Amino acid sequence: MKQNDEGNIPFYVALAIIFILTVLGLTYMLQISSSYDDRGTFGDMFGFANALFTGLSVVGLIATILLQRKDINIQREELSKQNDSAYIQNFESTFFQMIALYNNYIENLTRGNLKGRTILRGIADRINTNIKDHLSFFQKIDLEDSRRLFLKSYSYYSSEMEHHMRIVLSIIELIDTTQRIDKMKYIRILKANLSLDDLTLIYYGVIYKDNMRIKNLIEKYPIFEDIESQDIDPTITQYFSSNVYRKD
Repeated sequence: MKQNDEGNIPFYVALAIIFILTVLGLTYMLQISSSYDDRGTFGDMFGFANALFTGLSVVGLIATILLQRKDINIQREELSKQNDSAYIQNFESTFFQMIALYNNYIENLTRGNLKGRTILRGIADRINTNIKDHLSFFQKIDLEDSRRLFLKSYSYYSSEMEHHMRIVLSIIELIDTTQRIDKMKYIRILKANLSLDDLTLIYYGVIYKDNMRIKNLIEKYPIFEDIESQDIDPTITQYFSSNVYRKD
């Protein structure tokens, strides 16, 4: 904690005044002496007093400069805090607008009698069922199998799901490229707005696309920590680094 020295300034001023008055009193006492030698001493003392006052004025000037410098530093710190606050507010405004855009988009998804997250749940269930059926028959699954099964379940809703994935990845990229923020805090907020069905579609969607830029972006954060990786064939889970499954 910074020590506040401004409260001591009146004390130092009073001390300086007392000191000056003391010097003036001594010189006056020497002045009224009738002795010639004493008057010579007075002249020497008066010269000393002038030098002393000059020195005190320099000290006062330095003290003033230091106080001004302190005020400037305080103003700079306050301005920096205001700039940081405005910077974070601008980021959060964009971030929460994109979250709202995503939720609004999902709520307005329609296809036949299905609407909103019901569509996501249907696709996610179909993907999981197809993969489990494949495993029960072949006892193994590779990345190409997972991509094929994803596309088989996903293709009917591909246009809607492409937009769904694009919004989520754009939000992650916004967080990743923004400096001076707690990135994990906003990743957590994003994940709070994603259901397990959302995550399942993004999980297999990234594998299906096999885009290294997207994969590298995803692997920076524990996006898939809620997905039980032990329920997925190891060949698929190894596509991502363990970081995406990390539980903090």
